Amino acid sequence: MQISLKEALLGFSKELKHLDDHILNVQKEGVVQAGDIIKVPGEGMPLHQSSETGDLFVKIEILFPSELTEKQIESN
Repeated sequence: MQISLKEALLGFSKELKHLDDHILNVQKEGVVQAGDIIKVPGEGMPLHQSSETGDLFVKIEILFPSELTEKQIESN
């Protein structure tokens, strides 16, 4: 899942479209680092010869800005 730098620092709540087209809400409070993995219990693939489902693991990718505005540069 791709998140912004702001979301990585402050936390986020985002919707994710699952393989079967249902919408899943993924959220995290506080600081998230690139490469962090969020475990969503019971939302993974069906387990072999079982009616249960496994866990879904969402890997975080942070989108860093490619350039800064003049205002952002001045505040540093």
